[in-house]
Amino acid sequence: MNSDQNLDMANNIDITFPDNLVIPKYLVTEINALDHIGISFNNEWPLSVIFDKKSMSEYNQIFSFLLKIQRVIYILSKKDLWSHSHKELYHRRRNRQEEDEDEADLRNLAEENSKIYNAYQHKFLLFQRELLHFAKNFEIFIKTRVLLHCTAEFEKNFSNAENMDTLIRFHTGFLNKVLNLCLLQQSSQKLRETILNVLNNAIQLRECFKKFVELDLHSESMKLEVHNIMKEFARLQENHQICMRFITAFMEKKTKSNLTSHLDDAYCRLNFNYFYSVIKGHP
Repeated sequence: MNSDQNLDMANNIDITFPDNLVIPKYLVTEINALDHIGISFNNEWPLSVIFDKKSMSEYNQIFSFLLKIQRVIYILSKKDLWSHSHKELYHRRRNRQEEDEDEADLRNLAEENSKIYNAYQHKFLLFQRELLHFAKNFEIFIKTRVLLHCTAEFEKNFSNAENMDTLIRFHTGFLNKVLNLCLLQQSSQKLRETILNVLNNAIQLRECFKKFVELDLHSESMKLEVHNIMKEFARLQENHQICMRFITAFMEKKTKSNLTSHLDDAYCRLNFNYFYSVIKGHP
């Protein structure tokens, strides 16, 4: 397509909001929160024969899956939170030049809490980078090894289509292949749900870190608050490791079978340096 044709196509695509009775309501902190956003294509005959209701439903599955990945990349990259610098000690205003005893005790408490804060902040940022690595590389896999490859193959078939029936068959085959490689078929449900679990961990990590950066260094209860926050952090990290061991083990098995070579690149990217294969205490 030339630029004018691409523009005409884009002008016929609208963002839609499906009936709330069809899709369950989700909390904004859940990975499925954006399932209420979809796309529609305002087409006329003969395009309406190709882009029928079933096809648009399948395109929306692909769109929704990509939107989830993009959302996670956005919230893990947004600098409003993750670039939060180490907390500086709060200098209380004093009417006198010398600190009184209470102010000195408060400053000592803040200095002690600051060391705790900085140590745990580093743990958060390491986990954030690990999840961002996963989301970005999985997006690359979907956009290059799946969409780019399948689209190029479909365009080649499209130029050889002799009639409408052949074109519909090529388009149906294209969609089925994309859905399969994007892990959106029923046969890939377990793997897809595990990947969504990892993406959901990223959203929960951001919510957990938001509580962390709001801690008051001058509070005597900060240590207890940090303990509770890090319990949630540990739960997310453990869940992530379980999910990643399943994902990488599944991909390794499939790539060794030589039946799904498209997963080779994804497996190497996600299991960088065999990281998840050699976690201490696990095979």
